[in-house]
Amino acid sequence: MARASESTRPWWQSLFAPLVLLALVPVIQGDDFAVYLAITAATAFILTVSFNLIYGYAGIFSLAHVAVYGIGAYATCLLQMRMGLPFLVATLVSMAICAVVGVLLWLPTRHLKDLFLAIATLGFAVTVQEILLKWTPVTGGAEGLLGIPYAEIAGREIAANTLDYYWLAAVGAWIAWELSARLTASGMGRKFMALKDAPVALSAVGVSPGRVRLVAFVVSSVLASLAGTIFAHQSLSIASDSFGLQRLILLILAVLIGGVGTQLGPVIGVIALVFIDEAGVASAGYNTLILGVAIILLLSYGRGGLGGLIERLVTSIRRRRRPEHVADVHPAEVGFETRPAKGPLRVENVSVEFGGVRALSDVTLEVAPGRVVGLVGPNGAGKTTLVNIITGHVTPTSGGVTLDGQRLDAQLPYKVARLGVVRTFQTAKLIPEVSIIGNVALGFAGTATASDLGEVFDSPAARRDTRAALSRAAGLLRALGVHENLADPIGSQPYATQRLTEVARALATTPSFLLLDEPGAGLNDHERSTLAVIIRQLADAGIGILLIDHNVSFVAEVSDGIHVLDGGQTLAAGEPDDVLGRAEVVDAYLGGKA
Repeated sequence: MARASESTRPWWQSLFAPLVLLALVPVIQGDDFAVYLAITAATAFILTVSFNLIYGYAGIFSLAHVAVYGIGAYATCLLQMRMGLPFLVATLVSMAICAVVGVLLWLPTRHLKDLFLAIATLGFAVTVQEILLKWTPVTGGAEGLLGIPYAEIAGREIAANTLDYYWLAAVGAWIAWELSARLTASGMGRKFMALKDAPVALSAVGVSPGRVRLVAFVVSSVLASLAGTIFAHQSLSIASDSFGLQRLILLILAVLIGGVGTQLGPVIGVIALVFIDEAGVASAGYNTLILGVAIILLLSYGRGGLGGLIERLVTSIRRRRRPEHVADVHPAEVGFETRPAKGPLRVENVSVEFGGVRALSDVTLEVAPGRVVGLVGPNGAGKTTLVNIITGHVTPTSGGVTLDGQRLDAQLPYKVARLGVVRTFQTAKLIPEVSIIGNVALGFAGTATASDLGEVFDSPAARRDTRAALSRAAGLLRALGVHENLADPIGSQPYATQRLTEVARALATTPSFLLLDEPGAGLNDHERSTLAVIIRQLADAGIGILLIDHNVSFVAEVSDGIHVLDGGQTLAAGEPDDVLGRAEVVDAYLGGKA
């Protein structure tokens, strides 16, 4: 099931969380322990949602998350106890503080990945816990903060662990559920998933991966702060050990058991942990053993956790009932939209070295608007390296790339794409769990009218953007011959469909120049012929195209000129018939005359 948006959410889905929370009231009313358990679960749910957004959807494994939760708890209480701020005002200020903390976490870690990111954020978490423990005049040190006042709203005190406090926690849980649902149904959801699975795809459509990463840090930190506030006013005393390693482990387990990057994951994960904990009490403390066995079984046989299993089941049922559940999205009348360039894309005397090995040497090439230039050569000739230089992924040792007098080789990749120079990749860079149509819709991110904040809350403007992107994406896909299964995850599709989907995503950016790296790989003769016609149509519309492909007859059919690389150097350049007939090209690339 595609976890990011492939259609706007029906209004009735917003009623799901409130109805569930209301249905719990008759069950827990009159039972103090049940009320306590429900409040605890609601708080854990908010925290788990916040971690699921940053890790499950955006793929950022931040081990500082529980520390942010603690900062939110302490900040709200200190603002009330030391500054006399009302509960709601203190809560909002605490959320703003944690948003700033999210920015501060993002700044030094924005280029880190995987283990390095985990270590850096763990260092932050350890530092925060030490500050909470040692800054006794402010935090109370080892004893923590005692005598936290009751939450108060509109002059009414809300005592901890009462049914009234359940309503407060339930509102927080509903906010977390609704925010998560709205965010993941919008264009921001697609960006989060791209950041996780294919960050280079974001750059390729003109979106800054760093900016998306920042949004993930800020949104998740704000929700973690809300969870901390509700926890503190339920406990009425907090200490640093409430925000340590044990809490972090339980948080990670809740996401893993429930399902990483699924909407239902936090619900199921929290319920599972509560059940396991209670089962452990009933079984004389064997909860750790039960938890360990459950984790092993889920990770071994339940990829995506319980939430993933449920989503796959729902997707299977939907497919049987409605094979194309985006059938209500009608393709716009798609002529291929372009941004006409004033002049050619020029590569001038470019050389690049990797560890003393010269990959390219003094290569000069020009692609004019409305012309197709084929770039051919044997494996290792430097073709993809040249594309990487043009699009800002590799910095040349000497020489440069210019467009309309502006240097491209000094730009970041997403800025190159924004200038109209867009590429596909030798191996398709797509978001496996997002639908075919959702992957193409990502390409329209640069034309979105909604702000980042609007996308986070799935504002009316964001919903209009989503509908327009899906409509135009459907048109592009059908123009490329992809007619079926548009709502299915791209990761389950044939390789040829993946190639064409990536081409469609590139076209969605309305490029001035299109750099196609092996677009015909995996296509059959009919699909390749269709692609050849489309490439010529794009050129006729004014797009300049640099085409790399090992199928020489395909390149010769569509190209106005051919540039041959061999060993990182230009071997020949000119008209296709002339270049491909030269003896040195035949010997180096075609393997001798037939």
